[in-house]
Amino acid sequence: MSIKLRFALLLGMLLLIFLGCLASLRLLEKQQLTEALATSQRDATGMLERWLDLNGAGLRPFAEDYSRWDDLAAFVKKPDPEWADINLRQSLASFNIHEVWVLAVDATPIYQANAQQTGPLPLQSGEWRELVTDTPFPHFFVAHAGGVLEIRGAPIQPTTDTARSTPPQGWLVVARLWDQAHLQALGNLTESTIHFAASGQTGTSSSSESQLTLMRPLNDWRGQTVNMLYVTREMPAIAQRLHTDVFEARVFIVFGLLVMGALALSLHGWVLKPLNTIGDSLDRQDATRLAPLIAQNTELSRIATRIEISFEQQQELRREVEERARLGRDLHDGVIQSIYAAGMGLAAARTLISADPVEASRRVDQVRAALNETIRDVRNFITGLEPEALHSRTFTAAVQSLFEFFETTGPTVGELDIDESASDRLHLAARTAALQIIRECASNAIRHGQATHVHVSLRVAEDRRSVQLAISDDGCGFDLASARRGRGLDNITERARTLGATAEITSEIGKGTRTTLHFPLSDSPT
Repeated sequence: MSIKLRFALLLGMLLLIFLGCLASLRLLEKQQLTEALATSQRDATGMLERWLDLNGAGLRPFAEDYSRWDDLAAFVKKPDPEWADINLRQSLASFNIHEVWVLAVDATPIYQANAQQTGPLPLQSGEWRELVTDTPFPHFFVAHAGGVLEIRGAPIQPTTDTARSTPPQGWLVVARLWDQAHLQALGNLTESTIHFAASGQTGTSSSSESQLTLMRPLNDWRGQTVNMLYVTREMPAIAQRLHTDVFEARVFIVFGLLVMGALALSLHGWVLKPLNTIGDSLDRQDATRLAPLIAQNTELSRIATRIEISFEQQQELRREVEERARLGRDLHDGVIQSIYAAGMGLAAARTLISADPVEASRRVDQVRAALNETIRDVRNFITGLEPEALHSRTFTAAVQSLFEFFETTGPTVGELDIDESASDRLHLAARTAALQIIRECASNAIRHGQATHVHVSLRVAEDRRSVQLAISDDGCGFDLASARRGRGLDNITERARTLGATAEITSEIGKGTRTTLHFPLSDSPT
């Protein structure tokens, strides 16, 4: 069994055992903590409800008891401010009430007394009548500059009306201001932190570790939230339990990490590091990185030796494939196009033998000269040399000679706009490729597009970062999406890619074809 497999099995088994034990421990702790938190939250929620009931105990008895009073009913019919001050205003402090209003049966204010300047009744008469139509004992909250105002109301009825069945003779409304001092006092009594959230904020009660937070919406008379009451309580018992659980988990994790770390270091030094060396060598196609591993004489060393041998074989095969591909492109774009053009030139000369023997002879001489140059190119291909058309002539002269040869095949006009300083900024390989591409595009335009005019432009691009070559014709064009691609278009793209250039071919039926290439500038013009 190999070292890699042994460590993989051992590490995997220990990892599974460690994760299983840790997961079981954490699951048990989580279940126990969840149950404790749920119990605490239920108790705290019940406590909050009871606390709110007790907190409102002063408002409700005052509103319900004082509203069922013959003297107050008589006051509504015949208001006596002195009687109200004695019987209502002086009772506010005893019930911890900050404001009291007495309204007529149509909700018109009759009397108001306050312990703090809370302002007029926050509801209009029409709103109050709408409210008490469905709720004879309303209880709601309204926003106030100092906090929140809690309001309770009750219908004014005779003392003998214990069932509250007679029509209201007016309304008694009382209010208590929930300000920061009030919340602080309530928080001290309940051993909690109490505060308001922003108006309109919503949420649910939650608990996190050693803190329990309860949220209670305070709604207005329409049922919309005025403010959110937050009650936060600390839970020291749960905090201590969490601390203990965390300590135990840390001890368990440290032990597991020490064991796993020792195994990981061994695995890294004996297996992972050699495998990384092999992978890096494969990614970079560089066999020199395998030398230290080969010298170790391990199982992985034999693999590294075989990889080194395969690199040598791949490099040799790659050179052969690239040479064959280069030769195929050069033969297609140079020799084949020249021979095809020569055939077209001979055909054109044949038609002129009877009508114009001198012109026919001239064209035959041009074809023969072109064939001799093609023969030289073939010899250069055989010996591994580049075509020599650009060695002894300028780029403009080479292109001009190319179009003079194409003119022997028919009435084709070549318009040249070549900046020789731009061609000098290209390496010889790029200029040779540019000439081959011009030959391919011109041949396609004449053979397939029936073009009579071909325009060639070579100049430094506007961004001064590349040399732009553009070949356009007035041929019939074609649909790039549906056209059957031959070697010519692929060769153009491949030549551009090999030289680090970009190629774009655009064509439209009836509007000719345009081929645009951008060659990178040479740092040292040749």
